[in-house]
Amino acid sequence: MKEVTEMAVKLWQLRQRTAPKAGGKDFIEIVVITRDEDLKKIAESMKEYAPKSTNEAYWLRDASNIENSEALLLVGLSKPVTAGYDCGACGYATCAEFAKNRQLTDKEMGTQARIV
Repeated sequence: MKEVTEMAVKLWQLRQRTAPKAGGKDFIEIVVITRDEDLKKIAESMKEYAPKSTNEAYWLRDASNIENSEALLLVGLSKPVTAGYDCGACGYATCAEFAKNRQLTDKEMGTQARIV
């Protein structure tokens, strides 16, 4: 069964890499985790974090899901970028203005963008 899971996660990895992106720019980073020890560490970290979060049940549920999985596919941005459309959806007139005013802050479970 592990072989089937690994094939499925490779297909999902390919799907993420070829998915449409903002302006055709590829700035995503993909990590696949299949080692049982690593999956267990991640689940345990999530359980420890759960009581500190604003939604403990969410973290506990997903920790349980990871414990019962053979693989974890993580997709994120390799660096924070803007789409370059100047659409104003973020509240700024241009992407350059948004990027200038954005501040990245480290959070306990990752990095989050904050607009000032």
